[in-house]
Amino acid sequence: MTAYDKGGKKYYLKLVLSWWNHYLFFFYNHANCQPIFQYDDPLLVSGVLKAVVNGDLGRLKELVEAGKSINLNDNTGNTAMHVSVMKNNIEILKYLLSNEDIIINRRNFLGQTPLFLAVKYGHIELTKCLIDNGANVNISNYEDITPLHASVHYPDIAHLLIKSGAVLDVEDYSNDMPLHDAVAEGYLETVCMFLYYNADGNRVGGNNLNPFMKALIVGNVEIQEALFEYTDNFNICDAVGMSTLALALSHNTTLTEEIINRGAIVDLHAYSVCLRVPNTKKFKLVWERLGPEEASDIRLLDLFFQLDHKFLQNYIDIIIDHSQSSVLTVIAANTSSKDLAFLIEKSTINNWLNLDSISKLTCLLLQHGFEVDTFVIHETLINFGCCELFKILLFMDYRSNWSPFMITSRLIFDINTDIKRRCDELLMISDRWTNVAKLREDVKHAFSFWACHRLFDICLKEFNDERMLDFANDGFRNFPEISPMFPSLLELARNESRKYIISYFNLNRTSQYYTIVNHLNISPVYKKILMFDRKLYQIYQI
Repeated sequence: MTAYDKGGKKYYLKLVLSWWNHYLFFFYNHANCQPIFQYDDPLLVSGVLKAVVNGDLGRLKELVEAGKSINLNDNTGNTAMHVSVMKNNIEILKYLLSNEDIIINRRNFLGQTPLFLAVKYGHIELTKCLIDNGANVNISNYEDITPLHASVHYPDIAHLLIKSGAVLDVEDYSNDMPLHDAVAEGYLETVCMFLYYNADGNRVGGNNLNPFMKALIVGNVEIQEALFEYTDNFNICDAVGMSTLALALSHNTTLTEEIINRGAIVDLHAYSVCLRVPNTKKFKLVWERLGPEEASDIRLLDLFFQLDHKFLQNYIDIIIDHSQSSVLTVIAANTSSKDLAFLIEKSTINNWLNLDSISKLTCLLLQHGFEVDTFVIHETLINFGCCELFKILLFMDYRSNWSPFMITSRLIFDINTDIKRRCDELLMISDRWTNVAKLREDVKHAFSFWACHRLFDICLKEFNDERMLDFANDGFRNFPEISPMFPSLLELARNESRKYIISYFNLNRTSQYYTIVNHLNISPVYKKILMFDRKLYQIYQI
């Protein structure tokens, strides 16, 4: 709501008058380099006002008895009454009040009455004196700020105003009540007093904030606790769409769980706030209550991009241990294999997620419909080796979308390929760009299971990037010297045994092959070799 809408034409005229006087005061003070009026310099005022400024009660009486008006104002609209209040001179104030011609509720050019100023400056004795002499406790300034609004810093004065008839739920120009102002200024005693006298704890004010929401923003836990039981609706949103729960999640409060228990809706917005303002305890509260509809727009990669490693690990562990089954089904459907592969790769590089968490998360997604493909398989092997997760994947059906640059993982998983085919395909695509460093690491890994110098030669000659100086020191060129020249009898036996099993049982899926090998009545050592759980070559790099 703008100032123009709030009070109609009357309010608009008052506001224009106030702005105009502000402008004149600023212009003359700065353009002429000399203030028009200063109460600290008696030479700049005269007559009754000068006597009040000087605190000269005798001179004031002489002037009044001589017929001088006590209601004349200066260039800011302040009368002798206003000045006596600003000077905190109770004797002069009492004398002025004793004069039958005094106008006690006279406003200055900002709309401030003497009582307003007494409250504003915290002069309780002057405030009481003015009230006892009939000052109106509800006259606001031209911004609709009442004396009660101005009293929030002074609980004793606020109490005096209330006992004298001040309206508790009156709104100022921004639609805030005195209770809102007391919350914003952090005055617990004043807040409790207003609530005791039945101030409306649910009234929304400026920016569509109720007092409790304002307390959340201020971060004053004591005031939050005082207002909590007086708040009925915890699903109000502020002017920019932040709900009460979202404010609680993004600010200092101990009441987040209680807010949820009182009916606050846990939605995607609340989840998003937990990413922007990380807090493990609050995220757990939200995640446990998040429904499948809200989870439909959640991607696991959002956690990686928005959280540091400490919170990422904690959040993933919460997802693993505290997810509803229906939510996991939605998350599994939303997670692509490339997303999970990226999470595995980057977590290894930055040490953000441990293998145990990645394994549990992958298995949970698999249980809820996630369809694994070669990207996850490849990144798992390259980053963690033949770990328990990789062994689990051996027995899973997967979508076959092998990249020609996937070497070791494909040789282990794809029962329809071999080392010769991998070399031939690499030669056919030698003009395509790839991550050379990553390809070299893959080839090094392959040398633990296959002795194939042709693979090394292709990688070195066809996929080389001389711009990367570290290649000269990566040890890759030493492989011909430290690796076997020809396949061992054990490698040849393994390869032929594998071909025989695939042919004999007419297998067409990887999971079938590893299931059969796992149930063969043969030595566990042979099983490990056939399942690539045991390396055939130990390469000690120079």
